[in-house]
Amino acid sequence: MTVLENPQRRFPPPPGSFAGAVFDLDGTLLDTLDDITRVGNSILSRRGFPVRDRETFRAATGMGIEALYRKLLGDDSDPALVADMAREAALAYSRVEESIARPFPGVPELLSRLESEGIPMAVLSNKPQEAVTALLAVLLPGVRFHAAIGAAPGRTVKPCGEAAVKLMGSMGVVPEKTAMVGDGEPDMKTALAAGMVPVGCSWGFTPPGRLLEMGAVYLVHSLKELEDILIPPAL
Repeated sequence: MTVLENPQRRFPPPPGSFAGAVFDLDGTLLDTLDDITRVGNSILSRRGFPVRDRETFRAATGMGIEALYRKLLGDDSDPALVADMAREAALAYSRVEESIARPFPGVPELLSRLESEGIPMAVLSNKPQEAVTALLAVLLPGVRFHAAIGAAPGRTVKPCGEAAVKLMGSMGVVPEKTAMVGDGEPDMKTALAAGMVPVGCSWGFTPPGRLLEMGAVYLVHSLKELEDILIPPAL
């Protein structure tokens, strides 16, 4: 575990003293890169565009579906085409029976432990709401999240902190004792915007050094390290 002294929060809460946890979905709880690549290449090839490798999708993912396809096609791409491809991808993600996404090994056990410790949990994702709901219902069916929020019309997405602030208010937790756990730049920026504690996960879409640059106070390399941060030590 690496701890960075973030200039915006020089005294982060010590491990085991968190009152709540908000999780990103893709690349944090769920291993979705191959599924994002599968869906994206299907959409690209049907429109006559060249397919891309998974590392290209990794680099383009995180800011929402339209941003993903805008990056794949280029900044001068037709906005209507980008929007159409994003809508098709959103529908594909919600067809969970076709998905090859899976929880990272150990995620269900970690979430169960957090629940047993009485630590409220939520999901905040830039994936479309329908896909977030469907994926969690099938892949993490026994987990009781306080809320699972995805992208929807009229709703701000990460890195805006508005949704996170509202979410913490409904959870009854204060930002300075709430971990924003994620693998991407939007997660770290959201945490800082909302006054939360940014916890970066090195197993997802973003290089660890970049997570630190973007404000991660804690950087974890395994679910065991994440558990040590979020769960109070046994007496």
